[in-house]
Amino acid sequence: MGGKTGTAEVWGKQDTSWFASFAPTKNPQYVVVAMVSQGGMGAQTAAPGRTGDL
Repeated sequence: MGGKTGTAEVWGKQDTSWFASFAPTKNPQYVVVAMVSQGGMGAQTAAPGRTGDL
């Protein structure tokens, strides 16, 4: 499984966090994306617990 966290910024609001994961790493067939609007940083909010989804 592979994954990437991210943070999107909008002026005047809290950051939006996201985490995208895919499996298997060679020839991916499944993708899970978690996005939390105004949830802070991606690694702290969207990523925890998502590794069990695949």
